Amino acid sequence: MGFALACGLCAYGLVRHSWLFLFGIAGMLLFAAGLLLSEKKIWVRRVFAVVLGCSAGFFWFLCFRSGYLKPLDSFVGTVSRLEFVASDYGVQLDYGTRVDGVLQQEGKTYQIRVYLNSDITVEPGDRITGTFSLDYAKQNRASYFNSKGIFLFAYEEDSVQITQSENMPFWCYPAVLRREIQSLLDTCFPED
Repeated sequence: MGFALACGLCAYGLVRHSWLFLFGIAGMLLFAAGLLLSEKKIWVRRVFAVVLGCSAGFFWFLCFRSGYLKPLDSFVGTVSRLEFVASDYGVQLDYGTRVDGVLQQEGKTYQIRVYLNSDITVEPGDRITGTFSLDYAKQNRASYFNSKGIFLFAYEEDSVQITQSENMPFWCYPAVLRREIQSLLDTCFPED
């Protein structure tokens, strides 16, 4: 229960990343104090067990932040040349195209949402290369994008090159299947 509470607080951005270590240590100290001070009161031990779970959740997010997301800190706020693989079909917007993709950086795989300045047809498996400015999700929408596994946003700065995939990666097939099912449903149930 405490672990879930800590994870919820961290995932929704209610706890700043710089405080995770402090909260984790405080939770462990409270748990130790609770064990020493509550010899016969079971309910007190249960409360402090929740505090220990909360402490574990804070340490879990600290490890995730420092181990998985830390390499992205050097790219955020910069303009970099990137190459990523589209994991879904591009979505046409008023000002260009939005596409989700997978980026390999420093031996780790990250999901990325990319905004292109022109209306370009992008399909799953396409390799997109270009110069992009990078940023984390904005604070008011961070929990939505983080829940989808998207931590990094890229905005086109210069022209991009799209290379059609000869062999689509297996992890792109759900997007293709979703498109086929949607097309079949639209055929079976046309709009009035």
